[in-house]
Amino acid sequence: LGDLFASSRTWPSNATLEDFVVQCPIGACSPPKPLVVTAGILQSGTSLCSEGLDPTSPLCSLCKTNASAAVVGKGCVENCMWTPQLSGLLVLLIFTFLGYSVYLVVRTPGPQSPWIRMVAYYYSTLTLMYRSQGTGVISVMLNFVQGIVTLSLTFGGGQNGDTTTSSGGNGSDHHPSPAPAQSGGDSSVCVPGWQPVAFQFARLAIPVILLLLVFVVLGVAGGIKKHLPRRRMISALFSITLLSYSSIAGAVFAFIPCREVAVITSPTSNGGYGWKEGGVPRLRDGNVSVVWSNRLFIHAEWECASSAFVTVIALMLGIVVVLGFPLALYLWQGLFPSKQRLPYRILTTRLHCLKRQWSGVTTLYILEGNLRVWYWDAVLFLRRALLELVGAYVQAGMRQQVTFLVLNLLIAYSHVASSPYQSRLANVVESLILLIIAVIGALNLPNSLLLSVPSPSIPYTSPLLYMQTLQDVLAAIGFFLLAVVLAYVYAVKIWNMIKKMREKKSEDTKDSDREARRSLSGISLATRNGRGRDTLKMDLLSDDETRGRETSTYSEL
Repeated sequence: LGDLFASSRTWPSNATLEDFVVQCPIGACSPPKPLVVTAGILQSGTSLCSEGLDPTSPLCSLCKTNASAAVVGKGCVENCMWTPQLSGLLVLLIFTFLGYSVYLVVRTPGPQSPWIRMVAYYYSTLTLMYRSQGTGVISVMLNFVQGIVTLSLTFGGGQNGDTTTSSGGNGSDHHPSPAPAQSGGDSSVCVPGWQPVAFQFARLAIPVILLLLVFVVLGVAGGIKKHLPRRRMISALFSITLLSYSSIAGAVFAFIPCREVAVITSPTSNGGYGWKEGGVPRLRDGNVSVVWSNRLFIHAEWECASSAFVTVIALMLGIVVVLGFPLALYLWQGLFPSKQRLPYRILTTRLHCLKRQWSGVTTLYILEGNLRVWYWDAVLFLRRALLELVGAYVQAGMRQQVTFLVLNLLIAYSHVASSPYQSRLANVVESLILLIIAVIGALNLPNSLLLSVPSPSIPYTSPLLYMQTLQDVLAAIGFFLLAVVLAYVYAVKIWNMIKKMREKKSEDTKDSDREARRSLSGISLATRNGRGRDTLKMDLLSDDETRGRETSTYSEL
């Protein structure tokens, strides 16, 4: 910053160093060693950004040269290369997607299980709650397994408190970014050539790839069987939507927030923004300008979506798809001819404008077969979209965590009051899951409150580690509960299938025995009838012979 002050030709009017302190995106400003400046000299090994991120990029948006974004953890991994383990993981992922696509097409279509709804909601919401504190649920579960294996549960998430970065803002965003200081590190899994923003596009690309695989499998299966029921495709598409809706909504909403960021322009970079390779020598040359620019918060190297017509259209289309899908689903289900459904009742009794005959009973059976509340899927999608919107748009910190807590409590209350599933076990299990999510959200509050203090005291940071450990334990209990219940439910289903197969085989055996008895009875009857006819013929012949003898004897007489 000293070089910047001394060499800048253009400096924003009335700007101070405090104006340049702005909140980082979650996980971007968690360095192993926070920034330390002594007598105007930057201490070696200290930084504003997480490990592997370039401190000269706006809001620590880019990885350093020869570094790539970490998949597990945060920051970037230097000298990231393709390894046999990473290649094997990619091949395993491809075969998993392909196998799941085949399963979706081959399985017998039936009512959508409440358990897939439950697992998808729990994982997506839990991921959002952890991500709002700068940790990933995958890394937490890996740490939990490691803690159990090593008989040590001291893995509460590390030292808390994202530092702040001096790369822009107007002073209104002067808050620390709450995130534990975990870096990417050399042991992290990384994808060569990826920047942190690439994971937002991956959240959109994975559902699209899965959808394409399903269509390919449907085409192959259709070519083999010549005809596939439409309900198979509907069931497969709805399952993919259930699993990926939160990822799509989160990726779309992530490109909405923008921040006023101080960026550096230089004629040597063709008017480009930001410090690139060799940026510090250019600063010392004195040929730079500092300007405010409205940038994407998730990736400050890019301008806001509102800066170009194409990006505005793309963003609006994404928002319409995310929010319009549950509303369209509610209206379509509500037009089923039933006085208990509000849309149908309004259009028929009030407006008298519904003349087209409703169709889609098979699809309705797939969606509502296990539901007591017919519109519950629309509620599930809307509440997932609302949580993702809060995670992307509400500023990280105390305000965001309080909003999460209020929403989670309202969601839990609405579920208990509605009991939306026909299965009592499913209603009870989801109530427990929603309670766990609410408690995990409540445990985020002390962390956010402490991070709002400029210089938190060390004695207050120790209980946070226990709270984070408790969060990890509760998250693991939720996964364990779902795993046990799912194992029980599907074990019962498999046992019932085996039982039905045995009963059917027993019935087939009994039918075969009956047929065999009938055949034997027919043969016996036919045999008896044949003997009777032969005996009668012999009796008739003997009668004729006797009559002939009597006639000849009479003639002789």
